[in-house]
Amino acid sequence: MSEKRERHPTQCQRLLKYLVLHKKITPLDAWSKLGIYRLSGRIYDLKEQGVGITTTKTDVLNAFGEKCSVALYELTSVPDGMIEF
Repeated sequence: MSEKRERHPTQCQRLLKYLVLHKKITPLDAWSKLGIYRLSGRIYDLKEQGVGITTTKTDVLNAFGEKCSVALYELTSVPDGMIEF
């Protein structure tokens, strides 16, 4: 007997939905909120699909209170018909 498996959204689908709702994301947000470890790879994938995303650097404090620079990705545009909630 074959068991039906529930389909979960892909990492790119989860990321795009998050960006539409929140407009920006950092690697720590992606890991803690979406379970995406390699955010830059998923950003690349979305850009290849025509999604407009800009990248800047932002300073954050690490667990030891030290200043670190991380990428901040911001959504600028989404192709028509790409968003399905």
